[in-house]
Amino acid sequence: MLRARFRPIDGETMISFGSIDGPSSTCFEYHRLDDIRDALSQLNAINHLINFDKGPISQVRVFDVDDIQYVYISVHHLVFDLLSVQIVREDLTAFLTGQTLDPITHSYSAWADHLYSLAQFIDPCSIDLPLAGIPLAVELSTDGTLITNETREYARECIGQSATRQLMTVVTNQLGAVPVELILSALVCAYHRHFGLTQLSVVYSSHGRKDPQGKLDVSRTVGFFACQFPLVLQNSLDGDLAITLRGIQATLSTGMDSGFLRTVTKNLYCFSDDETELQRQFDAEPQFGFTYVDNIGFHDSPDSTTLLIDRPAMVDELRTTKSQNIYPYLFDFAAWNTTRGLEITTHYNSKQFQAPASMNCFDEVSELQNVPRNGN
Repeated sequence: MLRARFRPIDGETMISFGSIDGPSSTCFEYHRLDDIRDALSQLNAINHLINFDKGPISQVRVFDVDDIQYVYISVHHLVFDLLSVQIVREDLTAFLTGQTLDPITHSYSAWADHLYSLAQFIDPCSIDLPLAGIPLAVELSTDGTLITNETREYARECIGQSATRQLMTVVTNQLGAVPVELILSALVCAYHRHFGLTQLSVVYSSHGRKDPQGKLDVSRTVGFFACQFPLVLQNSLDGDLAITLRGIQATLSTGMDSGFLRTVTKNLYCFSDDETELQRQFDAEPQFGFTYVDNIGFHDSPDSTTLLIDRPAMVDELRTTKSQNIYPYLFDFAAWNTTRGLEITTHYNSKQFQAPASMNCFDEVSELQNVPRNGN
């Protein structure tokens, strides 16, 4: 993926891959410094040296401070998704400590070719489209008003550091779940209690590293694999949070392949003129948005030899994107784990929802652990 080049053509950004023997995709420099703060002051300037069109696409610096080496790697999110960061960190640690590296998996270029080939031969009628027959959330509206920037409002709340740590560790272990499953369960239960909805259609983001055909292995390939697809999440009949959680876990387990194939088909399959209705079904989107990003706020850890740096710019960018109504959902729910704790933000149409409805989501998350909330 480091050989990727991003060029604007006719108003769209096109991706191409340079030759493996071409100019270097990475700029590497070594610096000996007296104080780590001298290195930190250079990071912003280093980030701006990335050139999407001609390269290099990544910047690597080694700062030697009192015979302690700090490695700084700067790569844009279009090249590295969050799972890629974890892969690089694990491989770099294994290399520096003399451990055996995991086998090399298929390249991102091979993955792109495979997806295009997959879309040409797939039968779109064989793909489950979960939105069929799901009642629209607009039925909750008093006047049917669509979302506009003039009627779009937001509510934000932060669950403090200690409560977040409790949720991310103790509660997840007790319930046998990962944080995103707990947050989705809280969201579904909140709307069941407030509106009586027994099912909720949400747009779900996945890293998309699993090949449904099992032909390519990209489990440890570095690149941007994120894709979005709709999922229909069911609430338990009696509104029990634990039962709802198990149902959501089952949906996430069984719905990934179908959702991934839907996204591939929607973007790469060539629908014929007599498949207009089928294409319309593939283009249908949920009316509820959902975003969860873990570990985007890093801080120094005394238990780690890795220097972790806070990244408030990424949080601010997510907040701005949501507030600009780029994703026009009736209700958009987002959660990210920052240095302050778990921040939860909802954007909603004030013509259809009121602030108490959005705050109900915060109550459900807090109820997972029965802890007081730290609002802002």
